[in-house]
Amino acid sequence: MKKIIILILISFSINYAQVGGALSTNDPVSAALGNTSVSNSEGVYAIQRNPANMVLSNSAVEIATLFPLPNMSMNLGTDFMTLNQYNYYFGGVDVNGQTQGRYLTATDKQNLKDLFSGGGLIFGNFNINWLNVVINPGREIGAFGFSVSDNISATFNFPQGVVDLAMNGNPVGSYYDFNDASLNAQHLRDYTFSYARDISDLFESPLKSLSVGFSVKYIQGYAMAQTDEVVSSIKTNADNTIDVTGRFKAYAAVSTDLAVKYDFDSLNTTEKDPVYSPFLDPVGTGMGFDFGVTGEWQFLTVALAVNNIGSVTWNKKIAVYQSDFALSVKDITDKDALDSLKNLVTANGSFYDGEITTSLPTALRFGATAKMNEVVPEIPGTLNLSVDIVKGFNKVASNSDELGLALGMEWRPVFFLPIMTGLGFGNGRASIAWSAGTGLDLGTFEFIIAANNFGSMLQANDAKEINFTMGSRFRF
Repeated sequence: MKKIIILILISFSINYAQVGGALSTNDPVSAALGNTSVSNSEGVYAIQRNPANMVLSNSAVEIATLFPLPNMSMNLGTDFMTLNQYNYYFGGVDVNGQTQGRYLTATDKQNLKDLFSGGGLIFGNFNINWLNVVINPGREIGAFGFSVSDNISATFNFPQGVVDLAMNGNPVGSYYDFNDASLNAQHLRDYTFSYARDISDLFESPLKSLSVGFSVKYIQGYAMAQTDEVVSSIKTNADNTIDVTGRFKAYAAVSTDLAVKYDFDSLNTTEKDPVYSPFLDPVGTGMGFDFGVTGEWQFLTVALAVNNIGSVTWNKKIAVYQSDFALSVKDITDKDALDSLKNLVTANGSFYDGEITTSLPTALRFGATAKMNEVVPEIPGTLNLSVDIVKGFNKVASNSDELGLALGMEWRPVFFLPIMTGLGFGNGRASIAWSAGTGLDLGTFEFIIAANNFGSMLQANDAKEINFTMGSRFRF
């Protein structure tokens, strides 16, 4: 039984090991406010969220860079298992000072299967903004923005069939498929040029302001790995023979500066040291576009934005790993049969003579922000309430095609102390995400620290997700 599971895991590891959107939080303000941003972002934080909001800043110039706090975010987690659950099922037990495997009861096995019932997604995302600049010379000219940022993101879906096989074994008549396995990972850098203008002076309107903005992104791809096809199954027949079938295909591309040598590339015999440079040689390029519109009326701001329309074309040093096999094993303990199966499931690699196109995490946001202290003057300081409706259009890393709702609140009892919190619903989340953040705003200088899923982090070893965002900016 164990040998069957090992063979399947080997086949997956061979395919995978050799090879930002509706859920992205690439600035601390949106991270703290439940991922609301379309109507409440402004200045440098508007470039990636809603470029139309750049003109809402009261500053002539805003700059955000690596100092004193870099603008960066990190998010790691799963949608099915906590650290305590992992330690319980896979950490073993201590017996006289030695770690031994835990005997799982029938209840344990059912609980483990239930953990994977909604999927086995493992995800990670890291974003850093190297430079953000907004210049806002005035209403008649408009605002100009420029940013450079890197995003590394990955999602891996663990096949539920592996868990079912491990828990139930392979009795006669059993059938398991592992078609839900998938991998999507990439490292992208975008150079973004943005422009926004208040156009309310062009026609009569009751609005305080009506601004439109757009961004054009030149994108470089430094690494990519993705599965294109995973179709595999295992079936135990009435005569106890085991039919194992599988069809795998995965692509990978890595910057030549990183000196990754493919095992099939026998012609490349030159040893090359990795080049650790801020400007790596890209293996893919693309274009992206953002568009936004924002209107202000009395105490209310309403906005709509579409982000990341575009794609990346990978056209250098693309490797493809694939296998296609079908085999009936009569005796799973037969070493020759196991060797034959191992050779069949081992994916063969080669350079791909063509191009691979991957989509950017395209998403639409619609939302509003209400300045409640203008409605209720008795509120101390300022209080803004925001709501976003978010819809992604694809399932690439850092995105979801499920509808989402975000709520955010920023209260400043005194002008220099922002207290921010929010809630995120939907977008494929397993539960409600509670966010929180704070910082210090001294006018010319501001820094914010936030957690987009602060509630999960409070659960310590019962958390499914770890996330952290921070950033600083200067205003002049």
